[in-house]
Amino acid sequence: MKTFCKLSLELLLILNISACKSDPTSIVKDATVIISGDLTYDKLVDALAPFVNNNKALVSDNEDGFLTKKIAIDRDLKKISISSVIDLVFVQSDKVSATLKIPNEWVKYYHVSYFHGVLEIGPEENASLNVNDHLHHVKLYVSAPNLSDLNLSGVCTAKIEDISTNSDFNITCSGMGNVAIRSLIGRGMLKIKNNGASNIAIKALNVESFDAEISGVSKTAVESMEAKNVKANVSGVSNFSLNGNCDHVSMIVAGTSKSHLSGKANSAEMNASGISKIDLSGFLCSNIKKDVSDMSHIKD
Repeated sequence: MKTFCKLSLELLLILNISACKSDPTSIVKDATVIISGDLTYDKLVDALAPFVNNNKALVSDNEDGFLTKKIAIDRDLKKISISSVIDLVFVQSDKVSATLKIPNEWVKYYHVSYFHGVLEIGPEENASLNVNDHLHHVKLYVSAPNLSDLNLSGVCTAKIEDISTNSDFNITCSGMGNVAIRSLIGRGMLKIKNNGASNIAIKALNVESFDAEISGVSKTAVESMEAKNVKANVSGVSNFSLNGNCDHVSMIVAGTSKSHLSGKANSAEMNASGISKIDLSGFLCSNIKKDVSDMSHIKD
């Protein structure tokens, strides 16, 4: 069987080849999702449909070839960290539960731990996993009152419909992960770190501040946002799009990355370098500073 590292390299090769296709959304074997054109929440949700489903009733205790087990968590849950090939659905609710569905042949390879509000699930070191299709992924369904930290690595997906928090919210997504959030309301900062070949799409966002670090060939999209301060650092061959109503926006775009900003702000700072591009069409701001170097471009 293939090691996970070898599998990831093969999937990355598939990703690079498939990115040239003209289909609006392409799903590559083993949960690698390529979104052609602009990333949106609806596009990502459609692409993830074979991998994540909100209906927990679909988890059967007696399904052949799979082990379904309950994980003991409590109301103090604050962070979920998953790796390898795990599909997560999180529902914010006063009811606390966590259910794991895992192929029988993978049970011995995975570890599960919950300590001080942190749920961690992933393979043991040197685990051998052979992914054939979405039916062989690990499925994780979590329900809890709060969540403030989400960490994905490998070929993982996470779907959250609506969530609110009284604290900062952190999202870290690497490898070939995917995060889809319909709405997030918070009283603190949303901090995103997105790299590798990952996708993060948020349909509606209302927070005090927003800080994003986007690199690799990843894509990040926020379709509607209310925030005071916005900061984004975009590099590599990544793509970032944001539509929002903000007080101040600061963007640094480098490499061959692209950013599209729309909405309005009281003040803004735009810095473009390399052969990057910042598209400000549809962005209203009377006090904006621009710094362009190399072969980069800022389009009004």
